[in-house]
Amino acid sequence: MADSPLSNIQLKLVNTIDAAMEFKRWLGERRAVLGVDTESSGLHPEKDRLRLVQIGDRDTGWAIPWELWGGVALEALNNYTGEWVAHNASFDCRFLQIHAGWKPPWDRIHDTMTQAHIVDPGRPKGLKPLADRLVDSQATVGAQVLTQAMYDNNWDWGSVPVDTPAYWGYGALDPLLTCRIHEKMYPLVEDVPAYALEMSAVRICAGMMLRGMKVDVEHCTTKALELREWVLEARQWALDEFNIKNVTSNKQIIDRLVADGVELTKMTESGKSLSLDKDVLEAIKDRHPLANLVRKVRRAEKTCGTYLDNMVELADANGYVHAQINPLGAVTGRMSIQDPAWQTLYRDDKVVRNGVIPSEGNSLVAIDADQIEARLMAHFSGDQGLIDAFKGPDDFFCTIGSEIFQDTIKKGDFRRTLTKNTVYGKCYCAGPDKLAETAHISQETAHSVFNRFDYLYPGVKEYAEGIIRDGEAAYAAGEVPYVETPYGRRIPVFGSKIYPLVNYSVQGPAAEVLKRGMADLEAKGLSDYLVLPVHDELVLDAPKDIANDVLHEVEEILTDRTTFKVDLTWSGEIYEDRWTTKA
Repeated sequence: MADSPLSNIQLKLVNTIDAAMEFKRWLGERRAVLGVDTESSGLHPEKDRLRLVQIGDRDTGWAIPWELWGGVALEALNNYTGEWVAHNASFDCRFLQIHAGWKPPWDRIHDTMTQAHIVDPGRPKGLKPLADRLVDSQATVGAQVLTQAMYDNNWDWGSVPVDTPAYWGYGALDPLLTCRIHEKMYPLVEDVPAYALEMSAVRICAGMMLRGMKVDVEHCTTKALELREWVLEARQWALDEFNIKNVTSNKQIIDRLVADGVELTKMTESGKSLSLDKDVLEAIKDRHPLANLVRKVRRAEKTCGTYLDNMVELADANGYVHAQINPLGAVTGRMSIQDPAWQTLYRDDKVVRNGVIPSEGNSLVAIDADQIEARLMAHFSGDQGLIDAFKGPDDFFCTIGSEIFQDTIKKGDFRRTLTKNTVYGKCYCAGPDKLAETAHISQETAHSVFNRFDYLYPGVKEYAEGIIRDGEAAYAAGEVPYVETPYGRRIPVFGSKIYPLVNYSVQGPAAEVLKRGMADLEAKGLSDYLVLPVHDELVLDAPKDIANDVLHEVEEILTDRTTFKVDLTWSGEIYEDRWTTKA
């Protein structure tokens, strides 16, 4: 490593008074930014232990064992007045808030994971792989040494001794690498408005994760037991009635359905076998009892495994679940949620939603952006017919559905749903064949609806074709095609499939609208009530006696009637007892 960019670095462990004093002298030297990182026994600061605090600059990294020398680390965190940089700042800041009582100075904190996503959302975001590419190809060697040591000694992240050189050296390197990545990345994002917006989202999401959402552990446990008992009965019924030994075996189910005369045509992505995905099961659920049974069994098992079990396991001593919120979970900037995966929760899933309750004396306030993707498509496409439909007094989908079908469409009419699927199909650049599959209609009908939509609202098709045309030209020229959001974020596609850019051009701005709204709520002092973002919905946990006022104020703050060619409106509900019980 003589010629390595990392050949002259210093990694040090605070394990004596002399080392602590040396660290303090080093900390007093003038420098532009310091890196901060943590090592812990797990990923959940509410349950797991803080083991190391690491602080460093571009040349020197220090590892400070928290349980032995935590006072040294806390003094440094509190006394340093310069800028900090972390990789995944919300993770480290939450551990330090909970275990060290440190109040992060968010106005002085940078995040290289966020920077990397804005510069190139398609690249790996892990610190070591990023450093391996941007800093030194030897950056991952320490991780490999530690992995081998942990394997040889049967250690995990909670049991590896803090004075093991492979462990503390691995940790001490992290803030150093973070500083060097920051040197390269920050100049590229400093003047991009999306960076400031994303850092506000990092800060607000960290607060939401700390607060968590309260769950009814008894409800979740009871419902999981009931569902599993039902699944056992369903499996026995499938065996008795159809000789199906395993209802989760696609081959067994498909063979029986075909033998009973059910026509299946959709193939898996590999093209090697028939598909039995949720769209197929939904389409044939009324044609064979086995299809409906499989559909219900799958949902019941997902409800138990993905949600109810996790909600019980992850709940802290006070009954709060602190989900992992990634502000940049998708290439478009959309947020994602894990532990539990609440973002994939069905809107009509009362079993799981009834397991989420407000804090004592509070109500849940849920507010959702109204047709945000369709509204943004109307804005960016500039199609006047679509814009006028949003400005009319009636329901948007009923209005354009009435024009498409040349008949009066009202809520509850299947044609309204078909219209809605068509509009969002346009946003996702999906064709009529996909509409036919998901809406369970003939391809002839789907093509007729699409053609009628294109005739009435030609600006949407022209907009999509323009994006694809520009993307194909960029690809042909050897460039990476991308679309750019209002906040300056570039969202690329890799490879010859250009059509996702149409969706990105709507999804990216939609993500920014939500995050801008969160920042506006914070500016008005309402962010302390925020507990969860789900798609285009925000959930707040607010005192019951002011819940109505909070709802009205949040609706007013989030609704935007000036920035776009159509109003971006928000509508909310109050849930007094559970996430499904409206006030």
